[in-house]
Amino acid sequence: MPSKPTSTQGSIRYINQRQSFISRACATIPLWRKPAAFSRIGLILFTVSGMSFVQSAMALGPKADSPETPSTKTQADSKTQTTSKAQEIPLTPFTLSYSASYAGLPFNGNATRTLTQLEGNRFELTMKASGLLMKLEEQSRFTWSPDCRVSTDSYRYTRKTLGKKKEHTIKFDHAKHQAHYKSKKSDTVYEIPPYLGDRLTEQLILRCKLQQVKRPAIDQQFVIDIARKGNVVSHTFIYRGKTALETETKIYNTAIIERIHKDPERKTTLWFDIDNQYTLVKVSQLDDGKQYTISLKIPKSENVDSELDDDDF
Repeated sequence: MPSKPTSTQGSIRYINQRQSFISRACATIPLWRKPAAFSRIGLILFTVSGMSFVQSAMALGPKADSPETPSTKTQADSKTQTTSKAQEIPLTPFTLSYSASYAGLPFNGNATRTLTQLEGNRFELTMKASGLLMKLEEQSRFTWSPDCRVSTDSYRYTRKTLGKKKEHTIKFDHAKHQAHYKSKKSDTVYEIPPYLGDRLTEQLILRCKLQQVKRPAIDQQFVIDIARKGNVVSHTFIYRGKTALETETKIYNTAIIERIHKDPERKTTLWFDIDNQYTLVKVSQLDDGKQYTISLKIPKSENVDSELDDDDF
């Protein structure tokens, strides 16, 4: 066996001698044992020892003789520079009021959305709506993550119509990855992912995602998972472009978002104010040939968002 070298030329000469040694060793092995013997001698002796000395020779040789290769740290730094961190979107407390119409006729329906900061990243979002003989109230308490993720702690829905009351609650146990849905007719426990919103916080998440993207591509999709009654459901929203939307109060520069329904006869369109952190300006839903619409009234505060919630949305 040749002895190990200490210089670049010696390393290369050592590899050539090692190859010659292996060839002579293989020549003395019976044919029926050559595959196994070559595997042991070639892979163990040559690949491990020989390649380590090739690397040593390259390290000892002149730098000009080999192309420059960025170090691991340089590559990591380059990757860090080219991969931008997702923008963090904080929540700001707000109160917004909306007017509503049914089949194009106003019926004095009103809805108010209020976001209150409890402590740290914990918030409470409430919605109160009334019109004709109906009253609706929803409440969600949740923890907000600036990367557009929500962990709902509790959700409550109450609706009163002609003296009849309908309500349900969802309580979330994130330690056990479970949600407990309870209503007059149902009592269900089901598994949930680590981060999960609800019907009330869904559009907070959508608004946050729009702010992160800033300039969404036409037909870009946003999929949001939420807890709805006794299940986890996925809702898909698609960006359709921009338009100037005129309301009773002003003209807004809006992003048009369409909610995709399984039923092709249903259509939900949302308009978000691009110039005001994607505040929800208008929602229109076509269902069974009838049009339902809500529109933003003069806001009581800026830097806000709101969501439309009815069982049909």
